[in-house]
Amino acid sequence: MGKEIEVLIGMAIGGTQAMLFSKCRGALQGFPVVPVLKICGNPETCNKMVNDIDVNAGKIITGEKSFEEVGEEIFDMLIRVLSGRITKGEGINYIKSMYIFRLGPAI
Repeated sequence: MGKEIEVLIGMAIGGTQAMLFSKCRGALQGFPVVPVLKICGNPETCNKMVNDIDVNAGKIITGEKSFEEVGEEIFDMLIRVLSGRITKGEGINYIKSMYIFRLGPAI
């Protein structure tokens, strides 16, 4: 089991206004009080989870976009989310990541 839930909770407690979450294999992440912008660099996962991923960074691998273009897309999407745009996770009401399964620190 990963440490994503504990990390998201720690970021929220620390006062973050939005979270950038990189995905590879398609772990669904959302959070009830802070928007989670999901970024995926795996083209296959992006195609399979188009309704869950906010930014398809896999376009770098396929040659459709440059690293810089995807970076600008992430930054622009972050600004829109901070301005009130709903993330894909919020759109499908995926807000279940409030369960803490670990005792002690998550590093």
